Amino acid sequence: MSKFLSLNYWFNIWGGALIPYLRNIFIIFIIFLFVLTIIFIFLKKRAEKTLYFRVVNQLQLFLFVNFLSTLLLLFFTDQRIPLLSARFWFLFLVGEFFVWLYFIFKNYKKIPFLKEKIKKDKEYEKYLPKKN
Repeated sequence: MSKFLSLNYWFNIWGGALIPYLRNIFIIFIIFLFVLTIIFIFLKKRAEKTLYFRVVNQLQLFLFVNFLSTLLLLFFTDQRIPLLSARFWFLFLVGEFFVWLYFIFKNYKKIPFLKEKIKKDKEYEKYLPKKN
């Protein structure tokens, strides 16, 4: 465990191979991301004219980019390519994952305020004269 927590382990240019158990989990995660990407492609088409379109679009892009990056990371790790299979890329991937989800969640939290603004605008517009 002390090796796992050392900086030399995480920032070594020669990453080494994954153990089969972690490799299988990684493959399952990649398949999961691929399936979610396909699902969100269809959800994006359904949410095209709603307030949720931006969030669904961001989630679909997030899933697709993470699918490709994890697939590439697994390929580079299997091929044992120096620098591209380094372990710090796993840390970078996890960090990117949470930062991107934070910004998507932040946009999701804006939707109730947008609904309220649209409702107020409709209420205001009913007192304006109609244009011919």
